[in-house]
Amino acid sequence: MSRATLRLYPPVPLLMREPVDDDVIEGEQVKRGVQVYIAPWVLHRHRKHWEHPTVFMPDRFAGRPAPWTSDGAYLPFGVGPRTCIGAVFALAEAQIVLAKVLWSFTLALESQRPVLPVGRLTIQPSYAPTFRLEPARS
Repeated sequence: MSRATLRLYPPVPLLMREPVDDDVIEGEQVKRGVQVYIAPWVLHRHRKHWEHPTVFMPDRFAGRPAPWTSDGAYLPFGVGPRTCIGAVFALAEAQIVLAKVLWSFTLALESQRPVLPVGRLTIQPSYAPTFRLEPARS
């Protein structure tokens, strides 16, 4: 799973937080106990933060330090003390599995029907796509 994929398809499309004290966020008064919603799905596609926000461009992250994380525009696993505890493991595991699959097989979708993201508690595919795996040619 790459940063570019997580930007367009964050695992959790909507986060909810509740301030323990009155606060000000981006100039807005926020009262203690009020539910604050943060939508990575929207934030990761906002044109204020991203050039060509809806385009899959893995190179936008290549060889660059992480300014895209310092301004709060990229938070696929949340941020701060409540960041997903499985984020590091998920990224490492995804890279290992993907590398092994791509090394061993050629993948192809069985159908031309597009797979669309559906926002539920987590982002899920609109249907379970079927893939054809063929041994990789040496």
